[in-house]
Amino acid sequence: MKKLVVLCMASWIFSCQESFEVPVPATGEAYYPLDSNWVREYEISEIDYKISGFDTSHYFLRERTGGLLYQEGEEASYQLIREKRLLATDDWQMDSIWVVRTAPGRLVTVKNNVPEVTLVFPVTAGTTWDLYAFASRNEKLVSYRNVDPNEWEGKNGFSRDSMIQVVIDDLPANIIEQRQSVEFYAAGIGLIEKKSIVLAFCINACDSANQIDNGKYFSQKLVNYGKR
Repeated sequence: MKKLVVLCMASWIFSCQESFEVPVPATGEAYYPLDSNWVREYEISEIDYKISGFDTSHYFLRERTGGLLYQEGEEASYQLIREKRLLATDDWQMDSIWVVRTAPGRLVTVKNNVPEVTLVFPVTAGTTWDLYAFASRNEKLVSYRNVDPNEWEGKNGFSRDSMIQVVIDDLPANIIEQRQSVEFYAAGIGLIEKKSIVLAFCINACDSANQIDNGKYFSQKLVNYGKR
């Protein structure tokens, strides 16, 4: 276990720009391609914080669209096959299978039997929806927000106009906690980056300001994509 560090990541991913709208088909395929054997590979970094220190992990994740499970009218369900490996030279190992459901106005991802409304359409900055609208969980509001042109213009070859940003959590660091999470999608590709940080800070008998009691940092970045 590595030595504990004090970390504060306020205002690390969000900005407010002018309103915009990106044309997208009702099925959501522009920002979440569902062609058979469409593959996205990611590099994952995680840090688990504890009062006594922190652990880091690094691995690769591959998501591949499997077969069509169900279709009726404009509604359809697809397999999303998820595989992991520690090193880029290792063989892929099965991790899990999710289900992606498309319907007019929304795209739902079933993660470990929990349905989440991943995207809604049309894509408009400021649009808010309940992530758990179809799950037996408390309401969790998420929203579209504009992509910061200074940070994202041309990043990895993706233009700002081709991307959308979904804000999952936006609670900057205070004396008690920090919860921030955001996802970026690119037209014709799907999820290209996800990053989140959830921290609980020490309140009593602390060694320093913003000392972390526990929490987690997560980063998922696209490294490869295309038809398999």
